[in-house]
Order: sequence, then C-alpha cells, then structure tokens
Amino acid sequence: MKSSILLLFLLPLAGLAQESVFLGVYIERISEEKAEALGFPNPYGSYISGIIPGTAAARAGLQPLDYIVGVDQHMAREGRSLGSILRQHTPGERVTLHIYRAGRKQTLWATLGRKSDSRKVERGHCEEPFLGIRPESGIDGSRRGVGVRIVDNSTAEAMDVKDGDLILSINGAPMVDWTDIKIAIDNMEVGDPIRIELQRQGRRLVKTAPIRSQCDTKPEVPAVAEPDPGAWFDRYFKEEDRERVGPSSIAVSDLGSSGISAANQSYGLSLPVSNNLQVRNLKTVMRAGEKDQLELAFDLPASGDTQVRIYKSSGRLVYSYELGAFSGSFEDETNLLQNGTGDYFLEIRQGSRSQVKQIKLR
Repeated sequence: MKSSILLLFLLPLAGLAQESVFLGVYIERISEEKAEALGFPNPYGSYISGIIPGTAAARAGLQPLDYIVGVDQHMAREGRSLGSILRQHTPGERVTLHIYRAGRKQTLWATLGRKSDSRKVERGHCEEPFLGIRPESGIDGSRRGVGVRIVDNSTAEAMDVKDGDLILSINGAPMVDWTDIKIAIDNMEVGDPIRIELQRQGRRLVKTAPIRSQCDTKPEVPAVAEPDPGAWFDRYFKEEDRERVGPSSIAVSDLGSSGISAANQSYGLSLPVSNNLQVRNLKTVMRAGEKDQLELAFDLPASGDTQVRIYKSSGRLVYSYELGAFSGSFEDETNLLQNGTGDYFLEIRQGSRSQVKQIKLR
C-alpha cells in the first residue's frame, strides 16, 4: 500500500477562506541564531521545507531551504509574517519574491494562485529516499555542520561517509541542524544524485552518489542468530513494512519539557519546550471510513501569528497549516489516519508561545 505522508496536507496562506490566495509552500520558523548562522540578516522570514506541486511556488522556481524575506516592497518583520503579507494580494497577481538561497540574495517572480492549483503526490514506501544517517550525540555544538552516525548497508555507507563526520552541505545548501538534513533528503527522489560536503578530522571531503530508497537499505542479517539491528531498523522499516491497518483508537496527552526534549533527541525534531500557549477545548475525533479523516479542533483566546503542525515519530512533517494573525476557534479535517498507527506530535505555535501534545493512534 502506498504511503501518504508526503505533501498531502496543504499550507494555506490566507486563513480559512476557500480559493483565496495560495503560494503553496511548507515553512519552518527558525531562531535568530540559526538565521545568523545561515547568513540571513532578517530573522522574521519563512524557511521553506517543501514545495507543493502545481502551485505558484512550484511555477516560480522556489526550492526547499529557500528563505523568503518579503513580497514586493513588503518585508517580513516582527508581527508581519509571510502569510499576513500575502493576504494583501489576490489570485492572479504577479509579485516579486525576495529570497535567500544558499546564502545569496535573489528575486523571483510569481503569479499567485489558488489552493485548487495543488496536485496531490503520493509515494510508496520504496519510493522514499533514504540516506542512512542519524544524529551523532556528543558533537561539539560550536563547530559548523551536523554530526552523524551511519546506518549499515545504506547510501551513506556506500558513499564512504563515516561515524562522526560533520555534514556541512547537501547539494550546495548549508546544513546547520538535523531539520536541514531532513528537508534536504525528504525533497529528493530515489535515484537523484546527492552531493555531500563533509568535514573529517579537519579535512573537507566531497562525496557524490545516487540516493537509494528505504527498501534498498536492508540490514545484513546473520545466518544463524536472530537479527537485532537496533532502534533505527524499528524506526525506518518495521513500523512501515507491516500491513497498514486503520487506527481504532486515539489518545492525546500532555508532554512536559522533559518529554518534549526526549522526543526532540529521539526523533530529530525541533519542538519548542516552553508549553506556555493557552489552548482551550482541544478535540480530536476519528472519522474512519473511505477517507479516514481526523477532525482537529481547538480555541485560542489570544491573538498572534499562528501555525499548526503535526509530526510523525519518524520525524516527518505530515500536516502543516499557517493561519497568520489568528484568534478564536480552529477546526480542520486531515487525512492523518492514512499514515497508520503510531505516535504523533501536535505543535500549536502562536508568536513566541507554543503548546505540544502527543497523539497516539492505535
């Protein structure tokens, strides 16, 4: 059965109205420190983690890891996000996008579209690119790059990437943290060439090879002993290889700062640990059937620039909704249930405040 965890959930940039202006990007908010490390002078821009096919963003040539700082003469600043800027426009308008790509400032021209322009993309399990790396603990955080450990029999091993190497860039884009690594890999296709610049014992090396799929990355199993390949195998294969059965129960629980920190470390996430956003009347309802919908609803008494995201425990973003300046009742239906049983993390962020919940589908 095909997996439906890539690009099924669209990112509306104009609130909840139907057929309003739509750019067609997934975005990540980044810290001032990360913006500075990437050479972005404006810390209020939008960091692209994915492009939705068929949309204005795709037609304009936007790419994952681009950083949008403004539209026409309107630049992002505190209290003025990309979403709020785009709400001043209508579908069909031609605008200038001010972006940074690989540290260089550029301009692109886009004709804004509608949500109906979007094309749904599904990829099967064996069509998912898989480099075969995981975060290396104990790496000096003051050094540039992302420290990694290597999965046996993977693309990374075939490229001669070693445990403890620091990945500096992938396909020319600088890597500052694990989020960058995930974005770079998730937006590739199996068979695409991947170019990795890395540092090893003070030397800079460049490695290039076609990236393989998860199905091509199988652990070498001893002939006699029962295989015990470790947690990475459970994370990337065991859960996904078994036959998918629709969830029959849902449980939502709070996560304290220690629980959020543990999730970030285990799954390579960047969830905020503050949990200081007031969220009322949170409701999740399964509507199993032909479309396997999950209804998500809550109230936000305060006002501010608001984003709603859901991550699977594999670390992949499976739902993203930017509301812009928002206060009041939120309700949406997602096809989260099509991603199968397991643990998910709901992040509701409003300005500098946030709330994180764990969702268990069984």
